[in-house]
Amino acid sequence: MQIPSAGMSEPMFQALVEQTLAGIYIVQNGQFQYVNPQFAAMFGFASPEDIINKVPMTQLIADRDVAMVTENVRRRTLGQVKDMRYRFMAKRKDGSHFHVEVHGKSSSYNDQPVVVGVLIDVTEQVEAEQRISERDSKIQALFGGNVIGIFCWDDSGIIHEANPVLRQMLQLTDADFAGEGLQWKSITPPEYHDICAEHVEHILTHGRGVPVQKEYLSRSGERIPVLVNGVRLSDDECSGISFVLDLRNVRHLESERDMLAEMVERAPALMFVQDLEGKFVYLNAAAQAKGKRFGGLMGKTEFDYMEYESAKRVAADRQRILKKGRPEQYEEFIQYPQSEEFFYFRTTKWPLNDANHQPIGLAGIVVDITAQKKVESELFRYQNMMQAVFENMPLLAVLTDLESRIISCNGLFSQVHGVAQAEAIGKYVWQVIPQLSESEIRQSHGYVISSGSPLVAESEIVIQGKVVPYLLCLFPVRESTGEISALCALVQSLEDVKQAKLDRDARERAEYEALHDGLTGLPNRKLMHDRIEQMLAHARRDSSRFVVCFIDLDRFKEVNDTLGHAAGDELLQVLARRMLACIRESDTLARVGGDEFIAVLRGDIASGEISRVIERLTAGVAHPVVLKHGEVTVSCSIGCAAYPEDGLTIEALMVRSDVLMYEQKRRERSIRIEKADG
Repeated sequence: MQIPSAGMSEPMFQALVEQTLAGIYIVQNGQFQYVNPQFAAMFGFASPEDIINKVPMTQLIADRDVAMVTENVRRRTLGQVKDMRYRFMAKRKDGSHFHVEVHGKSSSYNDQPVVVGVLIDVTEQVEAEQRISERDSKIQALFGGNVIGIFCWDDSGIIHEANPVLRQMLQLTDADFAGEGLQWKSITPPEYHDICAEHVEHILTHGRGVPVQKEYLSRSGERIPVLVNGVRLSDDECSGISFVLDLRNVRHLESERDMLAEMVERAPALMFVQDLEGKFVYLNAAAQAKGKRFGGLMGKTEFDYMEYESAKRVAADRQRILKKGRPEQYEEFIQYPQSEEFFYFRTTKWPLNDANHQPIGLAGIVVDITAQKKVESELFRYQNMMQAVFENMPLLAVLTDLESRIISCNGLFSQVHGVAQAEAIGKYVWQVIPQLSESEIRQSHGYVISSGSPLVAESEIVIQGKVVPYLLCLFPVRESTGEISALCALVQSLEDVKQAKLDRDARERAEYEALHDGLTGLPNRKLMHDRIEQMLAHARRDSSRFVVCFIDLDRFKEVNDTLGHAAGDELLQVLARRMLACIRESDTLARVGGDEFIAVLRGDIASGEISRVIERLTAGVAHPVVLKHGEVTVSCSIGCAAYPEDGLTIEALMVRSDVLMYEQKRRERSIRIEKADG
């Protein structure tokens, strides 16, 4: 595979592939055909050999995500989806769980379809540096030495033990290691003896060797090309351990390298390499796409595309990692020029070294978690709000687990029962409230858990020597999966409930009396004023019309004077009911004085419907009324002011309707006088 960037050297790209911190795998037919040491360590296995063709893929997935991951792998294997990025809950060998992000790709292996991918652990780690260092060393062991054959030796040239891989490679048996052991010169052609001696001396002197390519001799006489490296076992021993790679499989390994390099190039996560000056010398496809908004990042540093403070912070991180020579994983926030918004990333960065273990650059994987941070911030705000509601509600509130142990309680619960919140947490309910028996609590809790329904019940409890009746509402608290995980109890004194109802009724009664006439129950002047304001706003909005009618009863004073005020009040009540029956549901009738009423009628004053309503009002009032003290007959005078012809404000319409009412009253009086004179 060609190096993706002309600005990146072959050794540097090789170092990137061989020293990556991500878990890498190849899956075929539900079995792992390849995993790297980081993948094995991530899942709690000692080596890749413990997983390859031994552990089914589904065994490393939490039960809840098995179906989802299996379907995603199936679709990629069939080629329905080439690339895929998603997260799932993984399961370690010891059964513990952690979150991973997978970057998968459809490919082929040995001419058969497979899924290849990169796993990134996105779980917050308490011991992040230690685990990342372990990953780095194991991945370097795989890609740097490619451990296949292993054997132990001493400075006298005796091989004491070899693993099955080396035994099979060289056709060795237990007999070869009997007695003093196997001379390493017996498996090495003579022309390589000096090279081997120098290699051993270097390991014993410096603690580790430099890879040496040479040949070994099998028992059948076959010359096997190998790559050998080793380390000293301890400071006080003249012995070491060597790792042997069979180069007969080099073609297969190059194919594997190309596949891994392709995954790095096409991974959805941003991956990059910077040189020691901070210039980007490699960007995978995802990083190149992200960098287009800044005109490309190749050859640039942080200061060329970030806001200054952000760039200074990122550059300091880079220099620190290179100086310490250890990988780091952390979250960082970045601001770009001409933007007030901050972007958040989960970043893993590590130094890249050459064959002499000297730093040559910095590599990194970046995942954008800005959206996640916004969700977490909103969730934190929501949780604070819910906690404030729980703490400040005027009810006793207590949250328990399914075993009736207190998880949380609000201040009122603590105050009433005389126990500090910190002391109540973890105790059983009956330990905090001894008056409630364990059997009673378990029975009520058991009902809610088994039925999944709330329980509402009345009971009594003695508080400070006083018997207090209370109302209990016990309901289940469910997880997003629907499973009940806790119970919440809300308790309120029935005396408080009754008092609250009395207070509410009194408040509603006071509000009603403030807006209604006490004698007739009709809206009073204040409420009528509000109704006209509403009609004005509506009329201005949609150019509708309405009419304000001032109604005054004629000869009402005679009834009061002759039959008394009680008869007058009775007459007003009867006429109020009659007039209310004469208007429509959309109209309003109010009493604004002793014998004065106002009707607000929706519609155009020139329409026949308004005229019919006014005729009904006039006729309804004029119909005889039978009172306790006899039958009386009165009439009314009505003045009608139309919006907008007679006024654009409440005051103007009220004044105009009053004037028109008195004009009608004068006309009626003149007619009666003329009839009397005639």
